Amino acid sequence: MLKTEPEVKNKDQSLPSPEADNNQNSTSQNQDQKQIIWGKIDVVYNAAKKAFLQGTSSIDDVLSSLIATIQEIKNNETQKLGGLGTSPANGNLLGNELDRQQPEQL
Repeated sequence: MLKTEPEVKNKDQSLPSPEADNNQNSTSQNQDQKQIIWGKIDVVYNAAKKAFLQGTSSIDDVLSSLIATIQEIKNNETQKLGGLGTSPANGNLLGNELDRQQPEQL
C-alpha cells in the first residue's frame, strides 16, 4: 500500500487572516456609519415633506430649510471639526501653556 501525503490546503482555502477580519469589521463599521448619515437625511426630508403636505410651510420655506439643513449635514460630515479633543493626545489638557511659563527663580 502506498502512503499518501496529507492534503495541503491552498492558501486561498485557509481561514481568514486577522487582516481580513479587520477589513471586514472596517467595512461593516463604514456601512453602519453610512446608514447613520443617511438616516439624518431621511429625518430632514420627511419633516420637510410633512410640513409642506400639512400646509404649515410654503414650498419656498420648505426647500430653503431643506437645502440649508442638508448643507449643514454635509459640512459636519465632510469637514474635520476643530475644538477640544481634536488635537493629538499629549496628556496635557492645558496644551503647552505650562511649558511656556518661566521657571520660578530661587
